[in-house]
Amino acid sequence: MRVIANKSFVSRLGGQTYRVAQDDELLLPDGADWLLCGLVRPAGPEAATLAPAETATKPRPRKRVTK
Repeated sequence: MRVIANKSFVSRLGGQTYRVAQDDELLLPDGADWLLCGLVRPAGPEAATLAPAETATKPRPRKRVTK
């Protein structure tokens, strides 16, 4: 299955090291759970059926008021 990396990461799988940069397109190796972890997304027509991954955001810190 062809996938596209959501962010850069390094992984060891079966004694082989994978260095993947953001937006790289590659074949998903057998036994890799990168799709379940959200590191990659499917490339091609099947990508249109999946919803984008949700991301959490932190609230902006409040400014301190000194008197």
